[in-house]
Amino acid sequence: MRTSVKILILVLILVVAAVASVPLWVDAVARSGVEVGAREALGVPVQLAGIDIGLFRADCSLQGLEVANPEGYKDANFMRLEKGFLSVSASSLLSDKVVVPELTLDGLELNLERKTLKSNYGTILDNLKRMEKEETPADEGRKFVIERVVIRNIKVTSRFSVAGIARPPVPLEIPEMTFQNLGSEGGSGIVMAEVVGEVLKSVLVAVSRIGKGVLPDVITDGLGKGLGGLGDVGKLGIKVAGKGVGLAGKVAGGVVKGIGGLLGGKKKPKKGD
Repeated sequence: MRTSVKILILVLILVVAAVASVPLWVDAVARSGVEVGAREALGVPVQLAGIDIGLFRADCSLQGLEVANPEGYKDANFMRLEKGFLSVSASSLLSDKVVVPELTLDGLELNLERKTLKSNYGTILDNLKRMEKEETPADEGRKFVIERVVIRNIKVTSRFSVAGIARPPVPLEIPEMTFQNLGSEGGSGIVMAEVVGEVLKSVLVAVSRIGKGVLPDVITDGLGKGLGGLGDVGKLGIKVAGKGVGLAGKVAGGVVKGIGGLLGGKKKPKKGD
């Protein structure tokens, strides 16, 4: 075999190997980006089991996102996500602002625990407040605009203790919730840490509202108070479809639309007020 042919074959092998390794490299970078962003927003360890970037399909799927509980609480995780999927506008892949037509999250487990003087969600919300007060540099990585977010199969477990005595856990299930225009305000997009923060705030707003009368008052009232010091997510148009079902089949509300105003938004005065 001629030397030139051997060189050509070697070059082809190297090119194929390089192309084959690109997805692995891209996946590793994306996985690190999600973990670092979530950790920055929530202030606790975060692990992502897997992520798959479809470079030619312009989509992404992820599996097994685990957000650790702050120290001193029963469960290992504050939150766990089974899987997620997002489509990406192909034309935005090479720009500094990635446009995501839809992000779907499925199988979200949330553990809320209240002790006498503190709570795990209070610690998480305090970290979000800290992040919101910090000025984000203009070049703080790639930014995102997510046009629609769908979260399905939300399972909440709440626990609280009185005088050191633990009460039985109380569950709540929310079949589906949606919101929109995440990062669209101002048109510049938001970084990954802000995406994580806005998604979690929206979920906790829905839980605090639809959980009224099902979850312990100390939990829902505590969530409302903690969320009150954060930026308003009312502009996202949060909608909860179906019914949140709690302990012993007790139903928490029906279709709850427009959960705005809880986070500092002013209520519109009624006619005659």
